Order: sequence, then C-alpha cells, then structure tokens
Amino acid sequence: MMKKKFIDFMTSEETSGEVEGIFNEFKKLFYEVKLGFNHALVLTNTSNGRKWVSSTNNLKKRRKHLEGVLKDKNRKRGWHEPWIITFGNLGDDIIDKVNIQEFEDIGKIPNKEFIDMSIPQGQIDNIRDKFIKLVAKYIAELNLLNGIEIRKLIDDHFKSDQKNLPLRTIINSIDNYVK
Repeated sequence: MMKKKFIDFMTSEETSGEVEGIFNEFKKLFYEVKLGFNHALVLTNTSNGRKWVSSTNNLKKRRKHLEGVLKDKNRKRGWHEPWIITFGNLGDDIIDKVNIQEFEDIGKIPNKEFIDMSIPQGQIDNIRDKFIKLVAKYIAELNLLNGIEIRKLIDDHFKSDQKNLPLRTIINSIDNYVK
C-alpha cells in the first residue's frame, strides 16, 4: 500500500475537526489577516507560483489599488519583504504576470494556496510551531516511525536561509524522506 504523501495531507480540504482547527490558525498567520476584514485577494506570480494574500472589506477597491501598485514603474522602492520575495523576479510589466483571485470569505481560501506563499518574517516561529503540529498529525495518521528524523528536517529548514521560502520546499523534503 502506497503511503499518503504529506503534500496531499497539507492540501486536502477533508480533514478531522482538530486538524482543520490547526489549518485555520495556520492560515491566519500566513495571511496576516487584519482584524475585522472578511474578504481576500490572492495574488499569484505566474512564473514561479508564489502567492501573496491581501485581506480587505472592499474587493473592488483593493484590487484596483493593488493593480495600480503592480503597474507603477517605481513600485519597488515601496515594496515590503513579502512583495519582493513573491514578485521581485518579474521585471517590468508585472501586471500580466500576476493572477488575482477574489475570495468573499477568507476562510474559503483552499489549503493549497498557502503552501506556495512566502513565510512572513514576523511569523516564522509561529508558523514553524503550527507546521510541527500538522506534521505530528500526519505522522500519527500514517503511523510513521521516523518522526525524530522528520522533526530534524523541519528544524534544519527553519534555521536555514530558506526559512522564508514557501512551505512547499520543506513539504517536498518530507515527502522525499518518507517515500
């Protein structure tokens, strides 16, 4: 019997209530949802698949603003770290290389979206802790015996200069290890 890959566990929308609760906490850390905001735009760099989420209460107004920032030739001087990581490789004429999805309910953003987001600098420790909880659930579900080795992969990743890279990086490492 083939083992369920960790990538499938992380992107599944069908989880137990306990795992769903961890995912919900996890997503809030990634999205850096502003208090009282219910809607979101997911911006995807179509050349590398990296994503960034903007929470809002007015999808049309926020979309227009973000498109303006993407079209502005002097935009990079005002970009913060997540934008540099997510869109910094696109050069000029970025607007054609960014896909924008609208979500009326932030909670309805699929799990598969956040694994390709750069990890916000201020949330690395919190995200690592939630990620470890999800890995523990995965290890328990599959009854794996090499949890200590998998934990070392996680610790090494979050201590490295790759700690801000999307989770897909460490998820792939875990899947390659578990084979």
